[in-house]
Amino acid sequence: MLNKKRLLQTFCELVSIDSPSFGERAVCDYITKELRELGITPIEDQAGKKIGGNTGNLYAKIPGNIALSPYSFVHTYGYCRAFV
Repeated sequence: MLNKKRLLQTFCELVSIDSPSFGERAVCDYITKELRELGITPIEDQAGKKIGGNTGNLYAKIPGNIALSPYSFVHTYGYCRAFV
């Protein structure tokens, strides 16, 4: 079940982090910490170095359950979309 209060709190924490273009390191570190606390190991690529930024793309793989539909999130420059 969706916990709206927790979702709103997480959203507010994320948008309060200063993250100008090419300077999103603090957001990446926040998300990495949260994922690790959930037992998920994120992987960061080197995209930031190639474009002059201070962070790469962050990926996390979570093993699925055959009984559930596949779910994928795609985020690019402020646009996030979930696919079922």
